[in-house]
Amino acid sequence: MMWLDSQIELVLQSRSFKTNVHHLANETGMDDYEAQTELSSEILNKRFSGLNPLDVIKGLEDNDPYFTFKVTYARKDIEQRLYKDINRQKDTINKLQDTVNRQYLFEVDNGFSKDDIERVIDLLPDLYKNTKTQLFVATCLRYGKAETMIRLQLTPKQFHQKLRNAERYSNRHREKFNLVAVSNEEIALMDEQVCLIALISCLESCDYTDDKFQSLLDYLADMSGELIGQLPGIKHQAAVLEHWTNADVNDKYTLVNGIYERLDDIGRTSVRGNAYA
Repeated sequence: MMWLDSQIELVLQSRSFKTNVHHLANETGMDDYEAQTELSSEILNKRFSGLNPLDVIKGLEDNDPYFTFKVTYARKDIEQRLYKDINRQKDTINKLQDTVNRQYLFEVDNGFSKDDIERVIDLLPDLYKNTKTQLFVATCLRYGKAETMIRLQLTPKQFHQKLRNAERYSNRHREKFNLVAVSNEEIALMDEQVCLIALISCLESCDYTDDKFQSLLDYLADMSGELIGQLPGIKHQAAVLEHWTNADVNDKYTLVNGIYERLDDIGRTSVRGNAYA
């Protein structure tokens, strides 16, 4: 049945709805308006879908558990989706970090040069039997992820599948692989690159929200704080880091632009680092 605006307003004014809006805001960090919008959409489109609006309104007025529990469970559904998204972001970060496999790293004073990379590429036929894998790894080392996908006509899913296959093979045949020497600085750059990619993935996701980005800033607090401290023009650094939703708009733009610029800087600094982007 269609809901009238006056009927929706009665639902929004009910004690059960207001209580759950308050809980939702506290649990997720949403402001009250966003929490009200999310919860009202959830109950009207899902939990109360197909019910008679008059029955719902009367049930909420009478504090009938059948109706009040529907509001509570709608709130829990929203929270679970949000937590799932946050955990997915953390998993993404962990998977990206896993690609920088420290089993093959040891520290030396000097990092890789382009000549070093070409020397490694020359060894690929001895490391990988499959010529397609050799081509994939060589292209990654030379050009990075984006250009590899273009040159080899790969979708993101296909790229990551090939990357996982190469990693699995190297894990099964460790005796073939010499230790890969990188500098302390390059290790730090690769770690920072992983964090920046995670932030950009969140910003560009189709279901982006300020709360998700705030959760990611919190999760990457050390790196985020250092980046914000280095950017000129951010007037209220603590607000950007801790209260993203309500931070100054210009400060937000400065940080977002800074994230993209810093990732570009790393790409120019570390030729091999682009292979993990």
